[in-house]
Amino acid sequence: MKKSKQIIGLILAVSIAILSTSCSQDKKESPLSPVLYGEGPPSGSTPANPTFIFDLNNKSKDYSDEIKAHYDPSCNTTFLRAYKTDLISFTTISLTFPGKITGTFTEKSHASVMYINSYMQHFGSIHCTITITDYCPVGGRIKGTFSAVLTNYDAITSNQIISNGIFEVTRGPDESMI
Repeated sequence: MKKSKQIIGLILAVSIAILSTSCSQDKKESPLSPVLYGEGPPSGSTPANPTFIFDLNNKSKDYSDEIKAHYDPSCNTTFLRAYKTDLISFTTISLTFPGKITGTFTEKSHASVMYINSYMQHFGSIHCTITITDYCPVGGRIKGTFSAVLTNYDAITSNQIISNGIFEVTRGPDESMI
């Protein structure tokens, strides 16, 4: 009986050591390997003033008035969408990146930026960089920066350049697009 307790204790100790080693290795940072935080770091809070600002071809754009952000578990993707409307036009910009994690994402890691202008021309990223510096649970903030080179899907106008993009938005409830 004493020997079987020792064997069970040894198996338990080895199992804990293996689990803690594998979990600590998952959190190593790399510029192109996002850091997994599950639901995000617990220290984050809801932004007092949601922000979504960027330069489009060196002209400043502020889409901070209407922003939506959520994670879609059906495709393991986070979606950020910002809208700008007035009496005669509607424009939108959206960012997508894999998972619900911090890190730097590019088109090679399935990140994307899309922009629809007031003429309903659709632009998608051929190159993009989205850096997530804070990713919190539902109700908390998603914060980061972005830049992109966009091409017109309709091939009517030249490429568009997005630079100096910053955002700090409230994460809405998880939604499945399927």
